[in-house]
Amino acid sequence: MSIDSIARGLAAAPWTRQRSPNLVATLGDSIAAALYLDSQYNNTGARSQLAWAQRLVVNGYSNRFKLTAASRGLFGYAGYRTDQVISAYLSPCIASGAGTVILIVGTNNAAQIWPDAGTCVSRAVSDIKYMANAIVAAGAQVIIELLPGATNLNATTSGYINGINNALIEWAPTAPKGVYLHDASKVVLDPINSTTVFAPKANYFYDTTHPAPLGGFYWGLSLRTLMDTIIPPYPRLGHLNSNTQPTLYLPNGFFVTQTGGTNSIGAALTSGAVPANWQLNRSGSPTVAITYGTDNATTLDPAVGSKCILTATFTAAGERIYLVTSATVQNLAIGDIFDFGIRANVVSGMSSLASVRARVDTTIDSVTTNIYSLIEGSTAEYGPDIAYTVDHVVGPVSLAGTTLSSVYPRIELVARAAGTVVVEVSRGVIRKRSTM
Repeated sequence: MSIDSIARGLAAAPWTRQRSPNLVATLGDSIAAALYLDSQYNNTGARSQLAWAQRLVVNGYSNRFKLTAASRGLFGYAGYRTDQVISAYLSPCIASGAGTVILIVGTNNAAQIWPDAGTCVSRAVSDIKYMANAIVAAGAQVIIELLPGATNLNATTSGYINGINNALIEWAPTAPKGVYLHDASKVVLDPINSTTVFAPKANYFYDTTHPAPLGGFYWGLSLRTLMDTIIPPYPRLGHLNSNTQPTLYLPNGFFVTQTGGTNSIGAALTSGAVPANWQLNRSGSPTVAITYGTDNATTLDPAVGSKCILTATFTAAGERIYLVTSATVQNLAIGDIFDFGIRANVVSGMSSLASVRARVDTTIDSVTTNIYSLIEGSTAEYGPDIAYTVDHVVGPVSLAGTTLSSVYPRIELVARAAGTVVVEVSRGVIRKRSTM
């Protein structure tokens, strides 16, 4: 049997190899690499715009994407220029199977004036186009992040950043299908600070270049707006659509039974009752009142059980209020892989919060490991300053070893300053999965 030349051409066409846009990787410099706060790639940080883009609930949806298993979705390194990213990471990123690649690189070209003053802008732009074209040719789409600059650049190197951004803006309308630009500068930079250098809005960056949780939140919210138009909904915790599960991994995760839990803070629980199967605890001297209500809902995001409303009053930075429960170890075993999910709706008191984070503690072979979602970089850093809702996901958590003793999921409120905060917690679930 023979295959004619037209058929061969169709078989080789990029659109016939289109990848799933829900599988995401980042490619670039330190901002591309800044999702996890640990070398084991377990703890997602609240400074990361990608973490916020994934977890924020917008129009009833969160977690529209998952990261590639290879390198846990991150193909970047601090200080790298475009040429170094091409050499070290472009091929592995494409080979990861990612269907959406977020590309942010070029700041270090400008900062290092590389290769030289005359070709710094043109070389960076040429390299970025090369990477974007290679990604699209592999059947993926690419989001090119325009560069927000850095506060330690001078007027000359800041001009190089503007030159790179302007050239990419000019190129975008004629770029291949599947190339998108995202401009975070409008939400994280102070546009009237200076006519010659970059400056972030107050409390948006934790150093000269990288977003703090407040900046990461707004950057992620802006990025999410673009992603919602090019990435379809992905139900990572799809079993939230039902109040029943084939196997009960997390008893009373929907807070249906609102009494019978363990109060471990005594009179510091000023009113209300702890939900069944959960334990209330604290660090420091905060107090808390507990009430309940029907889970928040929209037409396309119906209520799932009840919400546990925590009204916490902190006296100092670093204090914590948390709910912790024991997963059903009888139904989890060595070799299992799972995600823990829980929704947090921050209603008020944002200026007193360093973070609302989720966490899973596992004890295997007498070794305890803590894994976080949206952990703060420092309790002194400002988090989001508006009400918001996130679907935390901790995982994938791999139960590797010999003897499993315990699995403790929890949701924590961490203080940035004294004050009262209101946070609604709902939809606690564990989903077993087959792969990392």
